[in-house]
Amino acid sequence: MQFCTAWRKGLRGVWDLPYQTHCYLLPLLSHCLPVFDEICSRSMNFVFTCLSHTSKLIRYVADHCIRFWLNFSLFGRNILFYARRYGFDVDDVFFNKFSFFVTLYTLVLAASLLLLKTVRLTR
Repeated sequence: MQFCTAWRKGLRGVWDLPYQTHCYLLPLLSHCLPVFDEICSRSMNFVFTCLSHTSKLIRYVADHCIRFWLNFSLFGRNILFYARRYGFDVDDVFFNKFSFFVTLYTLVLAASLLLLKTVRLTR
């Protein structure tokens, strides 16, 4: 999380924004995901790549880590974290029922807009 904070501070400095600029406005201004969500997105892309890999061994290990060792493997714990953070079911990963990247970007932008409206209403 320190990396994400440093990234936001650096982004404010490069764009010459005031230090008080809220962090939820930065994705709207930059038209990209926050750094932490970008890392999560790339990690989920790795999971999808492993689950659909041409090698049976890689597919088996990825599938086994998620189905049977969900709480005990690093791979499985990451999936659990993403499911909780972005509000999807772990089974959705196997059936690829959603486009993670579109969902993630939509969620982040919607949350940013909601926070922006909340700030306007409280003032």
